Amino acid sequence: MAQEDFLINEAYDLWIKNQIELYGREAFFGKEEPDYLTKLAIELRDGKNFDTGKSLTDLEKTQRWATVASMIAAMGIAGYYAKHPLTAGQVTPKSKKASGLGKNIENVNPSEIRFSQTSVNGSDEIIASVKANGWKGDPIDVVRMPDGSLTTLDNTRVAAAREVGIDVQANVRSFDTPLPDQATIDRFTTKKGVPKTWGEAIELRVGKQKADFRNNNPMGSFDLEKMK
Repeated sequence: MAQEDFLINEAYDLWIKNQIELYGREAFFGKEEPDYLTKLAIELRDGKNFDTGKSLTDLEKTQRWATVASMIAAMGIAGYYAKHPLTAGQVTPKSKKASGLGKNIENVNPSEIRFSQTSVNGSDEIIASVKANGWKGDPIDVVRMPDGSLTTLDNTRVAAAREVGIDVQANVRSFDTPLPDQATIDRFTTKKGVPKTWGEAIELRVGKQKADFRNNNPMGSFDLEKMK
């Protein structure tokens, strides 16, 4: 067993133990459908997609391990600050931004960004443009989800950047940050609701997708089913 596999199994076993302590063995193992984190851990343990049974590629394993690690880290941080609340004099450090970019703009590997929909249109033209000219235009909007990973609202350009193999320039939004104006609210409004925050915009976009996507990927998916 590789060291990475050992760490994955160790983290998964620890998480299962904590869940049993919180909810009881019968309540936990009696679930018909595993939750999102459990499904990821099972996929990493078995090396197969939970829903399709297909073997995971190395990239898919890396993406899933990154999500599991960030979720475990987020749970640990939440547990720490539940016991050690921040005082008024403490300041949360800011993350480093890419040199030469705007205040809230970062260079991000598109393979580390999840999609909020199952397919994209017009990708051929954008791929050709990116190949010829590199990244052009405004930064995309990505949202830092509760599990710590990023999900995009600009799916086509993320898909194009993956195809070409370049980083995207992204405005990294917090889940609870309010949408800036009425035009942005209108852009992400669906029959299911009117979003107030960037996180709600992602949830409504995912909620428009077909049932198996929105049920299995409530915070988006690293896999895109179709490019047109």
